[in-house]
Amino acid sequence: MISMAKKACILFVCCLLLAGCKSAAKSEQPVAEHSMRTVIVSLEHEMSDAEVESLAADYGLNVLYNYSSLNMCALASPKDLSEKQLIELMDRLTVDSRVLSVDRDYIMHADQ
Repeated sequence: MISMAKKACILFVCCLLLAGCKSAAKSEQPVAEHSMRTVIVSLEHEMSDAEVESLAADYGLNVLYNYSSLNMCALASPKDLSEKQLIELMDRLTVDSRVLSVDRDYIMHADQ
């Protein structure tokens, strides 16, 4: 027969194990981080470097990367934007006839 002290000890160890599993599950959920100054733009059609520069200039942005073979580019604001400003910029770009879609520039980590 197991003594009351041993039962309490076993119960305590089980609680610790369960608490550890619960906190590990929480920490494994990645937090979606994104740049507060860069957006990824899918272009409606193939554009020259000058056309991409013109698109960026129309919104006060700089061309960070031009992925011409993918009809995509990364456009960057000269300064960090608030979440509201970033959403407004994305909304304005989305209705531009030269733009197919716009997304945040998500930051990926090797340990995710």
